[in-house]
This record gives sequence, structure tokens and C-alpha cells, in this order.
Amino acid sequence: MSYKAKRVSDIDDNLTGEQNDGVKNFTHRLSKQMRGIDFHYRNENSSWVFMEGQPYCMGWVAFGDFRDSGKGIENYVVYSHTIRNMKYSSGHSDQHYMVMSLHLKDGVKNAKRYLKNFTMFDIANETLGLVRRKFNSARQEVRRDADEIKGKLFTSNAMYREMEHLSNTGYAFLDPAFGQQVKDYVTSQQEKKVSDAKNLHLHLIKVYEKLGEQHFDVVRINDADDRFILSHKDFPIESIKTYVDETLPGELAGKLSVVNILTQDQYVEDVGYALGDGMYYVAT
Repeated sequence: MSYKAKRVSDIDDNLTGEQNDGVKNFTHRLSKQMRGIDFHYRNENSSWVFMEGQPYCMGWVAFGDFRDSGKGIENYVVYSHTIRNMKYSSGHSDQHYMVMSLHLKDGVKNAKRYLKNFTMFDIANETLGLVRRKFNSARQEVRRDADEIKGKLFTSNAMYREMEHLSNTGYAFLDPAFGQQVKDYVTSQQEKKVSDAKNLHLHLIKVYEKLGEQHFDVVRINDADDRFILSHKDFPIESIKTYVDETLPGELAGKLSVVNILTQDQYVEDVGYALGDGMYYVAT
């Protein structure tokens, strides 16, 4: 079980209810000490924590017994993507991303330490698998179409090569429909070769408003089709660029204008992928 990231836009505004006094005291204290944060009901024991304008929640805070042993001891709990609780070192439990404390002051201290907005590194690690699956799915579709045509027309590779040669030399097939099928297959094989040779090079772009002006945080991710876990060495500080409308490179601006009109989770090969909430992958 990996970390369960929550989009701010996915919070159900209609979900409300009474909460225990521990959660109320916890969120009240945090609202006084952490500028700009907001809360929303998660359940009777916990609240989401987020900042307006950010795509992801910082995590959630809670008061209750969240130990996997369930000994009935209530704690002030912080759940965040920045936490690695090595008492639960496998990473397959929610507790791996929690810190717990018996006292409110320590809970507040933990919240101030661990509740952070998602960085570009965090967004990439959370979402890269989505666009990689779209890329691979498009590649598999090209392969599937090529193999399907081949299965209908040819009984051997030798036969295909002969027909390809005839088609390329301008030979007039006695059956024009069959000749067109051969041409279609030759085209499908060429598209397959192009698709197989492609690598997924991307720019992750986060768009947001700051001081009344649109800003773009941009980071390049090469060979994204071969990356499953990104490390901080892939994201040195100098690799993350921030632009405004006037300084955003033309190639990125052009493709972003196309990706921007896509619906969330829509992918266009060689153009990009719309993550939603002001986040995009642009193919380069």
C-alpha cells in the first residue's frame, strides 16, 4: 500500500460531520500556527489539510488510535507524503506515512515539520505512471493493428517481403482491393517501426497564479517510458524552471495550448497529457 495522495479538487464539499474534540483542538491550534492552511472534514477522527491553489492536499491530521496493534491509546496523528515511519518499514501500510504523539504540542510540532505542499518532484512521482501507461497503450495499439492486418494477408514473413517489394515498385495488382490492403499493411509496418523507436521525453508543467500573473513551473523528464521511480538526483534545483507568459519557450507554449483544451486524463501522442488541476505533461 503506497501513499494515498488526495487532490484538493477531489474533496467532497458535501461531506461534513461531527468530529471528536481532539481533532478540533488539533486543527484549531494548527490554524493559528501555520499560515495559509485550510481543513476539511475527512471523518470523525481526521481532517484533510491543504492550501488553496495547490493541486494536492498536504496530508491529514487526526486524533485517535491509529496503531496497527489497536491498543486503544489515542494519539495526535499526522499523515503526509514526506513521512517515512521506519517502524513500519515495508511501506505497505498507512502507518508508514504517519507520525504519532501523545501530546498536542508534539502533534503541532510534527504537523509543522511534515505537512508540505507537493513539489514538482512529488507531482512527477505521483503521476508519471499515468502518462507512461497511456504512451505504452498507444504503442501497443499500433502493434496490434499491424499484426492484425498481417494475420489476415500473409502466411509468412517471406510472403510479406515479396508483397512489400511489389507495392514499393508501383506494381499494379490484378485485384486493386488486395493491392490496397498490401499498401495499408506496409504503412502499418512503417508506423510500427516509428512507434517502437520512440522514447517518451516530457516536460512536466504546473500552471498557477501568483501576484495576479500566470506562472509556469517546468521540469524536463527524459526517457519517462523507462522510469518507474524518480530520485532527487533527477530533480536538482537548477533543473526546475519558472516562467511567465512572456518567457515560456515557444515549443512548450504551443503544445501546452493544445494540451490545455484536453479533458482530464486525456492523452494525445506526441503532444501530451492533461493531468487536470493545472498540471500537464508536454511531449518533446
